[in-house]
Amino acid sequence: MIDIYKEELIKLTDAVTEFGPFHDELDLSTLYRWKNTGCNGVKLETVKVAGKRYTSTEAIERFLRACAKLSADN
Repeated sequence: MIDIYKEELIKLTDAVTEFGPFHDELDLSTLYRWKNTGCNGVKLETVKVAGKRYTSTEAIERFLRACAKLSADN
């Protein structure tokens, strides 16, 4: 869960660039899909503040680590 007081919030529209070398291959719709349905059961954490959707750098790290762990386990 995102702690809005301790984590660095990023607008979901800007969060694509936080995915390092893969950001050129990502689309905003992918982030919404990861938020709604997830990737192999792992969902990207987001919060809505003042009508805008945000995630955090920490949430992206948690998401990527969980996805990598699932890949390694399979």
